[in-house]
Amino acid sequence: MALTRAARAREPTARAVLALLAIAVVGHWAHALRVPFINDDYVFLDKVRSQSFAALWGTQTLTFGWWRPISR
Repeated sequence: MALTRAARAREPTARAVLALLAIAVVGHWAHALRVPFINDDYVFLDKVRSQSFAALWGTQTLTFGWWRPISR
């Protein structure tokens, strides 16, 4: 089923969808940019600054003994 030229013009492009998604994410999490670092944030920053990206996903150097692949 081929789309007509007019139907293709109305179809959202991948760039437009990604742009809208980025705007929604930034709008939803904008308040988080104003929150200062607290407590263990500095521990994590100190731990990850000297490791490679691949090493952060491993389980050899766990912070506080927990494996947290998303928060690293």
